[in-house]
Amino acid sequence: MEFHAVLLEGLFFTSPEGDLQVQTETGENIPVRDRLVPLVGQHIQLAVHHVPSGGIDLAAWGWGSCQWKPADCPAGHHKKPGFLFSFAGNGVLEQDPWRLGSTHIRFSMMPGHYGRLAAATIPDIESMKDEMAAMDPDVLGVKISELHEMVRKLSEGKVK
Repeated sequence: MEFHAVLLEGLFFTSPEGDLQVQTETGENIPVRDRLVPLVGQHIQLAVHHVPSGGIDLAAWGWGSCQWKPADCPAGHHKKPGFLFSFAGNGVLEQDPWRLGSTHIRFSMMPGHYGRLAAATIPDIESMKDEMAAMDPDVLGVKISELHEMVRKLSEGKVK
């Protein structure tokens, strides 16, 4: 299993085609779908949240993350200006609609807001154990006889 990670930060917006994108500080527009599709079907940890762009401004909507003022904001900043959206979870990533297992990822809260999206695959420990068991111990740099001897000494309390 390969490790994959995604980190996007900037102004989230919906393109004319309806795709969620992030405009980075360098001005690059990155489609969220392009970064997440390689993770579909994998067990991942994901977080997405509003991030004030120029530091916290308690008087600004979303403490500076919201760009909707004075219009109605999809995250509700016109009603609760101090709200900051935050979602974190783990599970198998699915799309159409985006979700972790059965939990919907509320990307609808992100357009018109500065924010961050971070995701990473979670290693499958059982698969790693199976792969290690199938490996030649000499490839790992340890001989089985040495491991047995070390375990024996540990169980007898002879290793400090």
